[in-house]
Amino acid sequence: MGCDRVQQEPAALRGWQDRAGVLGASVRKAAERGRVLTQDTQNSGGAAKPDLNLTVRAALDRAAAKISGKFSRTPMAEASIRHMVGATYADMTLYPQAQAQLERAVELRTRLQGRNDPSTLQAKYALGEVYRREGRLTDAENISTETLATQRRVLGSENRDTLLTAQTVAEIYQEEGKYAQAEALNRELVTHWRRVQGENSTGALAIEDNLATVYIWQGKYAEAERVQRQIIGVMLRARGVPKRHPFAATGNLLAMTVGFEGKFAEAETLYRQSVEGLEQFAGKQDRDTLIMTEGIAWACLQSGKYAEGDALFSQVLNTQRRVLGNDHPITLVTLSDWGAAYRYRGMYDKAEALLTEAADGRRRKLGIGHPGTLNSVGDLGWVYLIEGRYSEAEHLLEEATAGLAKARTGVWQEQNVVCALGAALVAQIQYARAEPLLVGGFQKMLDLRATIPAEEAFDLQAAARSTVKLYRDWNKPQQAEEWQRKSRQAGVSI
Repeated sequence: MGCDRVQQEPAALRGWQDRAGVLGASVRKAAERGRVLTQDTQNSGGAAKPDLNLTVRAALDRAAAKISGKFSRTPMAEASIRHMVGATYADMTLYPQAQAQLERAVELRTRLQGRNDPSTLQAKYALGEVYRREGRLTDAENISTETLATQRRVLGSENRDTLLTAQTVAEIYQEEGKYAQAEALNRELVTHWRRVQGENSTGALAIEDNLATVYIWQGKYAEAERVQRQIIGVMLRARGVPKRHPFAATGNLLAMTVGFEGKFAEAETLYRQSVEGLEQFAGKQDRDTLIMTEGIAWACLQSGKYAEGDALFSQVLNTQRRVLGNDHPITLVTLSDWGAAYRYRGMYDKAEALLTEAADGRRRKLGIGHPGTLNSVGDLGWVYLIEGRYSEAEHLLEEATAGLAKARTGVWQEQNVVCALGAALVAQIQYARAEPLLVGGFQKMLDLRATIPAEEAFDLQAAARSTVKLYRDWNKPQQAEEWQRKSRQAGVSI
């Protein structure tokens, strides 16, 4: 659970609506754009007058269907219209439709205008952002880093388009678990935005918010909280309480941070404030609103409000499945969080069902070495152990530890998986194999204790119990007592 939700940090603050020059105007302008698009495609053939009563989605679909074959003599017009249609689909979170239009727009602009043309680069940026939103992180990184390199060379490092693409690249690094790269790029971007827009500009504050997210993943909660409260203070001084502004989402990160520090009542209050603002700004089914509603659910469960928390988790998950899809990284985060919550409450059947789906999906989408995958696999492995399914736990956790050798990020979740594997081996009387895993893994978890959220103390306790049990079962009472004493001195109850 825990830092899983950091991956869901709302995009509202990250400049999605601010990127109007690339991904079009906000959804509030989509209806007008839909009418214009319909007129464009119909006028190209001298067709009848457009139906102004069309819904936005119907207008877009009608426009998209009429593009092919209408512009054989004016391919530049086709490129522009596909770019606009794709941008509008993206505004409406219809990402598969946006992807199809933007891929064709990129193809046309590259052929007609060249790889270095600003319009080509804008289309590639838009496509990279859609890939990121779809959870296709490898595709997103490839096209976005390529676009950024060209923009820096052609437009300069402080051109607005360049800065927006760099922001997307930093977000991709973060979602991939490449935290050192994400932190370095975000620090660079803060400097650029301050120079271009000013010390407390929207752009600079948005990047500082992203930087706070990276701090959270690294367990630097005090530093993250300081940055977040500073951002909110600047906003309040500048414009009052921003209920209808994307900055209403800033409270989400602060809520997560104080929650990781064990301040669950404050976290719930902050989540509710953020949801209120985003519901007005983006609607109840918006991705970002759903992310923060899950935050309320999580805070409720941490405070013992189980009925309310489970009802909210169910509501969010059902909507995410419908809007984003079962295999979307954000949906998988919700599955993992809810499954972990059931595990901590001893409801293992429900935990197993949710965690199995989350672990399978994350292996496919993110890879076995990603911290989010490790969260799901580690939680599922512990569930198997409690259920007495030791061989299945061993197989699952061995796969995860093999993945760690290829993609280490230094996060505590890695050591949680290692300790779970050690516990599975102890249960099968394989003490010699278990010893280096449990001793090394538990010691590293102790070393990383400051980065482990308060809610995750359960895993640290499980690692401590397993290490002591190893030596007791192995008939080595001296070592058992030594590790029990170390646990007590570290404040870890067994």
